[in-house]
Amino acid sequence: MSSSSVYIASHPVGSSKLICENYLNNNLKDTYLQIWRPYNLVGDKNFNLSDHFHNILIKKFCIEERKNHHFKGSANDERGYSSTKKFCKLIIDKSNLKKNFLYDYGNSKTIKVKQIAKIFKSIFEKNFKKKKINFTFNSNQKNINTIKSNKIIKSFDTKENSYNIIKKYYLSKIKFYEK
Repeated sequence: MSSSSVYIASHPVGSSKLICENYLNNNLKDTYLQIWRPYNLVGDKNFNLSDHFHNILIKKFCIEERKNHHFKGSANDERGYSSTKKFCKLIIDKSNLKKNFLYDYGNSKTIKVKQIAKIFKSIFEKNFKKKKINFTFNSNQKNINTIKSNKIIKSFDTKENSYNIIKKYYLSKIKFYEK
């Protein structure tokens, strides 16, 4: 497993993953090397909090119980989310192939961060009826994190509905944090 962070210049995780990929490519000669670079996976049962925007919302408003938060990024940032369930099924199918490969895995159908925040706010305030939350963003520079066509690296574009994936994710998580 690698990640899309390999495409970000000077990214500490991406740089480390590229070093690992190169090491494996140069040193595994008697086995098949299959590398996946997934973009923005979201699962129904995963309660791990990462630095992904959707999890920061949960951390700030459900765990830390903040009423306001100022985000460093842009409300116009875009992300293409894919379900972990679909990804796992593909990995199982492809792992039986006796060949080397490197695949990007992601979704070109994006959702803006401001839409993610609105989904979260709506679900949060509906489930925690007396709590209202607010958030702001400090940047206008747009950042898009989605799979792109690449002639060198093969890719799987899930073309899933990012809005529905995020909404389903928040509905399951908010119920967990209800008091």
